[in-house]
Amino acid sequence: MAKLILNNEESTYPQILERLRELAYEGQATENPPELHRLCRDEFLSITTYLHKEKVLGPLSVDPEKLPSVLEGFLDLFRLVSDAGPEYVQISQSLPSHIWENDDADWGSSDQADYLMEDLLELLNMEAPPFYYFGSNKDDEQWGYFYAEESDPNGFLKRE
Repeated sequence: MAKLILNNEESTYPQILERLRELAYEGQATENPPELHRLCRDEFLSITTYLHKEKVLGPLSVDPEKLPSVLEGFLDLFRLVSDAGPEYVQISQSLPSHIWENDDADWGSSDQADYLMEDLLELLNMEAPPFYYFGSNKDDEQWGYFYAEESDPNGFLKRE
């Protein structure tokens, strides 16, 4: 099970994600005074800065030309963010073992590969922190968790 050290405490990504959701909710609530909004935003930014440093958020290092490289990067990230839960086990067991040995172009262009990628992308997006999405950046050159300004309509992360 993947553990992250944050503020000298060992936490799993789902625990950190839950805290980020709490902070986003508290910071976005209209009845909160500006000081609480600022404190929530500062803690949120501190945690997401840490997650970027630990290479959880931001671009993944994958070779977009090779499906096994992309799948391996996505699976490694999903193992971390899901704590290797049942969805991770199910997806990892559905992969044919021969794709890791060579770039199996036949399997990579199969319907099974397409469905697996769709499922994995959806699962990774469901694990995104508030105001982030999993996908490619605007240039379609990198994949990972990226900040989505349009998902932050109240300007929780807006700089003053």
